[in-house]
Amino acid sequence: MTDFKPDCTINLHVELRGKPAKIVWCCSMEQARAGRVILARRFLGLVNREEAELQVLLFGMRQAARFLQEKVEIRASFSAEDHLLKERSGNRTPQELKPLRAEAVRLWEAFRFRRLGRLDGVQALALRQEGERGFLRKNKV
Repeated sequence: MTDFKPDCTINLHVELRGKPAKIVWCCSMEQARAGRVILARRFLGLVNREEAELQVLLFGMRQAARFLQEKVEIRASFSAEDHLLKERSGNRTPQELKPLRAEAVRLWEAFRFRRLGRLDGVQALALRQEGERGFLRKNKV
């Protein structure tokens, strides 16, 4: 069996601050040949953490599909497996999140080769710093 060498790696992070928690998500995508091609963040404000995780997951996978990537690795600071691999009981997933979750699973299965993993230290630090910028008042548009 050969080693898995992804065409692109999608790095995802969700940053929370305050009580009640305001949320910012960050996403970067790196291609094997081109390096980092996307670095994005979005301030969501007061939303459910699960919704924020699904939004950033969908954003990253949509970008990979847009770039026509076949071998994709997703590294996240949260458990992406919960959204893509495990079946949830009908009552635990809020009704408004079911379409997001279904789209995430559909996109995930459309990639030819795929792998999930945890965010490494260097990428986690970079995305955490990017997330901190998302909380600055001048960056909220």
